[in-house]
Amino acid sequence: MGRMGCVECVAGPPGIETLETDFAIGARCRELGLIVRSIVNMCVFSPPLDTSESEIVRMFDILAKVIRISADDLAREGLVVEG
Repeated sequence: MGRMGCVECVAGPPGIETLETDFAIGARCRELGLIVRSIVNMCVFSPPLDTSESEIVRMFDILAKVIRISADDLAREGLVVEG
C-alpha cells in the first residue's frame, strides 16, 4: 500500500506537448532528489504511507520548482501559449 499523486502538465493547446519535455521534467526532478514517473504529460509519484508531512511538502516544493523551470524553458523556446 502507498499513496499516489499526479500533476498534469500542459504547455498549451493539444498537439504541442512533446515527450522530450516530459522526460526533461522527470530528469530534473531526479536531479533534485524526487523520483517521478513521466507518463505522457503527467508527473506521477508514489510515496510510501509512512512519508512525513515535511517530506511531502518537500516533494511538492521540488515538483513546483521543476515545473517553473520547465515553463520558463518552454517560454524561451516559444512553445507556451499564454492565455
